[in-house]
Amino acid sequence: LRMASAGNDKIPTGKNVDQVLWKRHDTFNICVLPLIFITNLYYLITRPHNDIESFTYRLQFFVFLTYITIDVLWLIIFPKSVPAPTFIIVHHVICIICWTIPYYWDATYADVSTELCVVEVNTWILTLRRHWKGEFVSPVLEVLFLVSWIGIRNMYYPYILWRTVPRYLEHCERKGGYINDGLFFFALLIFMNYLNTKWTWDLFKSKIFKKPNEKE
Repeated sequence: LRMASAGNDKIPTGKNVDQVLWKRHDTFNICVLPLIFITNLYYLITRPHNDIESFTYRLQFFVFLTYITIDVLWLIIFPKSVPAPTFIIVHHVICIICWTIPYYWDATYADVSTELCVVEVNTWILTLRRHWKGEFVSPVLEVLFLVSWIGIRNMYYPYILWRTVPRYLEHCERKGGYINDGLFFFALLIFMNYLNTKWTWDLFKSKIFKKPNEKE
């Protein structure tokens, strides 16, 4: 989520945010996020049939788990790094739970959880937009941001949900009912798609109905 809602790339102001800590936190994300989606892509390309014992799955699993754990500890120790630390910490804890379910409990959604991390590409571009400004750079990042937003959040995420429905129903048959250990993950996937739809409306509404002299 990290300020992804409505594509928010504004520099935070106010006494609740320390600008030095905020820049360091963004720099940390800019440097680490590429490692996450590179290892995720490596697993998705090889895709050893949800084999959670494979090297490619373990690599991307522990890279992301290490990153998000460090980020949680960072925000607990330095809450003024972001405008809404509590919200992000809760989000990260939920992510950790969902991320560890396939590895420690049930591997049904192992590849799905990895595919959901593709959204970090959009988050990375969003973070870059806050710091890389220029006559050429800004328009390029704007286009990349919008393309990745629509492609990942509005097209790829619904596709993941559509493809996961049969898998969830098969899982229900094996478990003997719709209330089972896969329901939380499936419900969360539906909720993510809802949030993406809402944020997309907020994003384009702000662009379409922006006042002439109003800056984004």
